[in-house]
Amino acid sequence: NAGGGVVCLTPRGSIFNNTIVDNSADNGADNFGVAWIDKLYIYNNIIWSDRFSAVPDFIAWETDSRYLHIFNNLLKEPFSPGDDVTAFDNVFNPPSFQTGSYNLDIYSPGIGQGIDTLTVKGMLLAAPVSDYNGNPRPDPGDNLVDMGAIESPFEAYVYIPDTAFLNALIDQAVDTSEDGLIS
Repeated sequence: NAGGGVVCLTPRGSIFNNTIVDNSADNGADNFGVAWIDKLYIYNNIIWSDRFSAVPDFIAWETDSRYLHIFNNLLKEPFSPGDDVTAFDNVFNPPSFQTGSYNLDIYSPGIGQGIDTLTVKGMLLAAPVSDYNGNPRPDPGDNLVDMGAIESPFEAYVYIPDTAFLNALIDQAVDTSEDGLIS
């Protein structure tokens, strides 16, 4: 088999807010494969596999970067320089699900990282108004769209560094130009 999760041949349109995980294939791609694209936008998805495999999670055959746009997804690996795709704002960290489900856990990097709406070349792309379970998207708790099929009730996690550590770094810094800025 050439695609364990999804294979799209000559697709056109949008693929958004899906959770495509832990699939396997003998060749092609474990989770997602596309070929012969005719304007395809892929966004707000989680495409990931926890297992080691010689087969990539995502593959694009015979594509053209003018027509294949992949953004705001949670992916296992970045695209290679030779891949003919337009890719931006993707996250390359494990999705972190709640035990036994595909619900994002409280510290998942997919929370709040999706896009609500975006206009590309005159075409409006929008996240659905509800998730796979019928819950509102975005969640009213943070009004931010999550990646994947299921909207999390958790607010987006923002890392706040240890201020004692930051103050120690600042104390060690030297104002070499005496302009009040540490450089």
